Amino acid sequence: MKNHNYLYLVLILIVLSCSSNSGLTKSEAFKLLKKEETEKSLQNTRVLCYGNYEYRNINSKHTTEINTLKQQEAEGVINLNLVSEKRKFGSKTLKLSSYNVSLKPEHEQYVVKKSQNEVTVKMFTVKVKSILSIDYESSKLIKALVEYEKVNTPFYKEELIENSTLKNKGDVFTKEIIFIKDNNKWEIVSEKSNYKILIKTSFNYK
Repeated sequence: MKNHNYLYLVLILIVLSCSSNSGLTKSEAFKLLKKEETEKSLQNTRVLCYGNYEYRNINSKHTTEINTLKQQEAEGVINLNLVSEKRKFGSKTLKLSSYNVSLKPEHEQYVVKKSQNEVTVKMFTVKVKSILSIDYESSKLIKALVEYEKVNTPFYKEELIENSTLKNKGDVFTKEIIFIKDNNKWEIVSEKSNYKILIKTSFNYK
């Protein structure tokens, strides 16, 4: 009789063990978030002048642009080299200046895209640091509190951040992420304002 009770207890423990593994673990949730981070890194960008730039000293728009470029050069963000400078024939005031705008070699890694006259660069990226907690709403819905790290690049400027959810965030911040299970696959759903965005990635859970 005791042997039967022992076997019954073992079977119960096995069933409980299997049922406890039916959800998404912190480790698996972390792997899924890191996979999404690799495929589509959370980032914010800014656009800079690039290549040849022609400056006319009586053009107010050009004056604003050249002042911005000189400020960026002072910040160490770009290289600004004067190629040529001359006065327009017959004019005592109009001066034409030609500049070459380039990035420092060590900053090329932050380029998202580049064209003849402008370059788009990353201001920062957001990386998953850890899963702080997981709450099981049901067998197919999990809420996780995720810790993120904001990694700034040399092009970072707080006032240029367009994503309101990332404005004024510290270097480390937390965010609630929802995982749903459909057809034995885990997917991430991120809460944003009053609607949900389905991040295009899934995790095959066995």
